[in-house]
Amino acid sequence: MKYSELSENQEKQLQRLLQFRFTAKLILGTLKMEVRDILHLRQGAILELNTAVNQDLEIWIDEHPIAKAETVVVGEKFGAQITKILSPKERLETMRDVDESSQ
Repeated sequence: MKYSELSENQEKQLQRLLQFRFTAKLILGTLKMEVRDILHLRQGAILELNTAVNQDLEIWIDEHPIAKAETVVVGEKFGAQITKILSPKERLETMRDVDESSQ
């Protein structure tokens, strides 16, 4: 949709929405640990994650996955190159899964 097609009221609503901030996360992997193992963690400990070396990582906005990505190096920092954007249907399904697990 082009902005020029919006009414003045819709344009104001859109401008308010565009000011919202969300937390984006690039999930390298996850693991489950027992409390006793967490308490025994020391500097130099290695945690084995559930993600394979060549597997795409997940990008989450707030608590919802929205995309897949590969890691890249940008200067002196890590970055993410998006390889797939989840469809609206896939995103809604993940939100439903989160809602059902919280009940």
